[in-house]
Amino acid sequence: MGKCGRKILEENHSPDAYAKALIELAKELPIGYQALTAQYLVRRVGREIAPWQIPGLGNQELSRIAKAMHFLTQ
Repeated sequence: MGKCGRKILEENHSPDAYAKALIELAKELPIGYQALTAQYLVRRVGREIAPWQIPGLGNQELSRIAKAMHFLTQ
């Protein structure tokens, strides 16, 4: 991957960007669907990231992901 591709990846596909997009999606749903959608997304994300072994992923990034998931399930 080149420098330009890496920059695009970092700017547009960060955990923060995905968390913000999920929060915005949840805000647009009726109350009953918010909880169901949040539970579905949390389970799906959990299944997707469980096998990941990201050497540089630190506690700060994991904490942000966990906080976003927690927010969505409230």
